[in-house]
Amino acid sequence: MTSRLKLVVSNEPCGDADSVFSPVSRSKALDRYRMQVIAAEIWSDWLRGAFRRPEDVAGFFEVRNSTAWNWWNGTTRPTADKVMIATLECPSFVDHLADAVAEASLVASRSSGEESVGRVAILLHRSRA
Repeated sequence: MTSRLKLVVSNEPCGDADSVFSPVSRSKALDRYRMQVIAAEIWSDWLRGAFRRPEDVAGFFEVRNSTAWNWWNGTTRPTADKVMIATLECPSFVDHLADAVAEASLVASRSSGEESVGRVAILLHRSRA
């Protein structure tokens, strides 16, 4: 049995987010600058594990070979639409991202910092259910 993601678009507020996140703003809980800095590395690591060569990446994501090589080498990070494709079509990407977030301690240290890292990882895993 393969797990599939279902994309639901709604203009209603997300009620589930309040139950998962504490009242601290996300900008204070997540180290967004660090995420920006290591995003290309996280993407590159996943590509190298999921594909045999950059040419396969170019074909799958429908990008130029030069773009695939830049991703492969960790030079650049992908655009949001490519991340969405990976999230929706490659279950291993969500697992890799959750592990990378937890490992990199992307959540800024606070009294419950480790708990927050766990919450981010749980959210990423829940999105697959």
